[in-house]
Amino acid sequence: MTKLEEHLQEALQIVGEKYEHLKEEAISLQSCMVLNSAYCDRLRHQLQAQEESRKKKMNNRLMGDGNPILLTSADFVRKVEEYTKNVEERENAAQGRREERAEIAKMKQQWDELNKERLEKNEKRKAQFQEDCKIWDENKRRKVSQGARPKWRDYFIPQLPKPWEKNGKGKELEKESGNRDSGSDSSDDE
Repeated sequence: MTKLEEHLQEALQIVGEKYEHLKEEAISLQSCMVLNSAYCDRLRHQLQAQEESRKKKMNNRLMGDGNPILLTSADFVRKVEEYTKNVEERENAAQGRREERAEIAKMKQQWDELNKERLEKNEKRKAQFQEDCKIWDENKRRKVSQGARPKWRDYFIPQLPKPWEKNGKGKELEKESGNRDSGSDSSDDE
């Protein structure tokens, strides 16, 4: 190989290395662009959601469009009256919800007290039921006829309805909780 060929080979190798380096740079730039576009999409959606929430808030503003308004015009006065009426309605509705929540809290407290009493009575009745079952089993072994074996459902006090729940959901929840209460003692039935 001559010196010229060696020099050309070295130059070719240097150009090849530069090409590989530029290729790696291009790939890394492309990956950065993909990540940036995904990030920008996410930001775009977040900004869009923020703008929509601001629009909802700005709908309540009387002079939100930036245009000058004649404060004595009939249209503006009507808008002010509607706005104050809506604000009062919202405040009344919020006050009604607060009062309703307070009433429900009071009902729940009373229901909890009654339910505790019911559970205590059921514990006493369970002891009586077990005693009656023992007596019935003893009489059965002695072959003394006393009728049917005592059943837990005859002793059991069912759960009280929850007055704060609406008819649709409340009844379903009552049935489920009633099944759980009676299901836990169902082994005592027989």
